[in-house]
Amino acid sequence: MTAEGYAKNYSSYPVAAQFPCLSLANTGYTFAVRDLLFPITSAGRGRVRGVEFFLENKFTRNWFGQTNLSFSRTRHSGLDGVLRPGSFDYPFLFNAVGGYRLNSKWEFSSRIAYFGGRPYTPFDEGLSKQQRRGIYDLSRINGARAPDYFRFDFRVDRSGTGQCWSGWGFTMRRTARIFQMHRGTGN
Repeated sequence: MTAEGYAKNYSSYPVAAQFPCLSLANTGYTFAVRDLLFPITSAGRGRVRGVEFFLENKFTRNWFGQTNLSFSRTRHSGLDGVLRPGSFDYPFLFNAVGGYRLNSKWEFSSRIAYFGGRPYTPFDEGLSKQQRRGIYDLSRINGARAPDYFRFDFRVDRSGTGQCWSGWGFTMRRTARIFQMHRGTGN
C-alpha cells in the first residue's frame, strides 16, 4: 500500500479582465474556445490539496487487483480574489479493478468507479429564456455540482487457439460485458 499527499499553489494564472470572478482554470468544459475571446491578464491564483491511497495485488494464485482512493480540493480565483472550486474538483475518487483466471481459457474481471460530482457553472435562467440560448450565470462560477458518478463493469474473457487454413496458429479472445450500470451526469 502506498499513500501520497500533494499540495500545489498557482500564481499569475490567466483570468478574465472584464469578468473579475472568472479564472481560466474554472472554465473546464463549460465554455467553448469561441466563448473565451475576451481580454485576459495573469493575475489569478489557485491551490490544490489532496491525498491518495493505492493498493495493488499483482497476479498471484490466479487473482489480481488494484484499488485507489483519493480526496482532493481544487480552488482558483479571478481578479476578485474569491477561491472557487476548480472545474476538475472531484472531492473523492474511488477505483477498483480485479480479476480471476479460472484456467488458460477463462478469465473474469470487474471494475468499479465512484466519483464525487464535478462542479459546473449553471445557466442564468432569466437571461437564457430572454435570449433563447444558454447564458452562464457568471455570479455562480462552478457554484453547482453534478451528482456523484458510479459505474460497475463485469467482464468474461474466453481464449482459445486454432489453426488457419495455411497452417499458421492463431489465438482468439472473445470478451463479453455482462453487466454495466452508471449513474450521474458528466455536466
